This record gives sequence, structure tokens and C-alpha cells, in this order.
Amino acid sequence: MSGLTLAPLPNEVRVLIDSARESTAAAVNAELPLLYWQIELLELDKSGLHVAE
Repeated sequence: MSGLTLAPLPNEVRVLIDSARESTAAAVNAELPLLYWQIELLELDKSGLHVAE
């Protein structure tokens, strides 16, 4: 680096960042089971075991 020194983040900004990280993780974790289920359905369709409704 070029000797640039960054000031520490104000606590309010750090709290906002932490909250956004937690919200993002919760949203991703909520979507993962649906993604896995959809992938499994695709695999079953490919294998001929799944009958489309």
C-alpha cells in the first residue's frame, strides 16, 4: 500500500454492517433448502424416476 492509514469505523457504522451481514446470511440460509430441492428434482427427472405432475 501507499502508506494510507484508514480510520477505525464508527461504532454505528460497524453495527449497520454487522446487521446487514446477519440479514444476508439468514436470507441465503433460507433459500438453500429450496435450491437443493430443485436440484434433486432435476436429477430425478434426468434419471427418469420423477413423474412430472
